Amino acid sequence: MNQQQQFISPDPDPHQSHSLFIYPPQLRTQFLDASDIHAFMALQEKIRPTLLKPHHLKERNLGDLHDHLSDRMPIFGTKTPDGKLVGFGLLTFLKNQESGKNLSGYPVADWQRATTAVAQTVCSDPDFKRMGISSDLLDSIFQTAAQNGMTRIISAIADDNRPSIAAFESAGYSAFARGIDPKLGYSKTFYQCRIGCNAA
Repeated sequence: MNQQQQFISPDPDPHQSHSLFIYPPQLRTQFLDASDIHAFMALQEKIRPTLLKPHHLKERNLGDLHDHLSDRMPIFGTKTPDGKLVGFGLLTFLKNQESGKNLSGYPVADWQRATTAVAQTVCSDPDFKRMGISSDLLDSIFQTAAQNGMTRIISAIADDNRPSIAAFESAGYSAFARGIDPKLGYSKTFYQCRIGCNAA
């Protein structure tokens, strides 16, 4: 893991790989660093044409990803044994004011920012569907948020994005507010997962 990142890794053994989960067929979810950004961008370009609607995936550019890492926010990736990236997701801690600057409009009171995290851009390679990638990414996000003192995780999902809604609901998220995207005008719902209510 990049030593500049100051979030807490769920892996307590620094001598082992920083993988979080291993599941068939030996896919591995781990923290990504700057060396993975080009693979992230390539996978994003592969995923976008397969989406039902373009707004089902917030497009990230190189600057977004470098800024996310510079702000010491985790980016998760799922890789095959040969190192191919097949899934990714971002976690933002709202206690970092700079990291939350693009999340205005989220229904979070000022007093909640210190203990609220946001899960974003969770998706997988279309060639690896139904292999539990989104589920394991969300598990990784949950564990990392919990170990960094967060009490809940929220996410905004377009109302017509049924696959993402199903994945988040399966991971324990429930709807708590509704909104309209200020740029594209689509309806979206905010989901939250309370940390502690379903933690092992």
